[in-house]
Amino acid sequence: MLALLTPLANEINGSVKPERVEHVFGRMSQMGADFCRAIGLKRAKQHNSLCNLTYNMDHYAFLMRVKILQNLESFILTGFQ
Repeated sequence: MLALLTPLANEINGSVKPERVEHVFGRMSQMGADFCRAIGLKRAKQHNSLCNLTYNMDHYAFLMRVKILQNLESFILTGFQ
């Protein structure tokens, strides 16, 4: 039974295109968030929290830029109506 379902499952799974996935930890290591020289758990937690906040603000700015560009593109394509 499984041998009969496998080609069908492969056909269904093969037709789905994967979405772009953002690699959060790769981006955070580029920003230097993986380098922490804090002494004590409290300071290490503070460092991680500030790094997460910085990443979230950076990601939000990226999403707003994409949204603005999409709106501008649709405005240009409609012929400045």
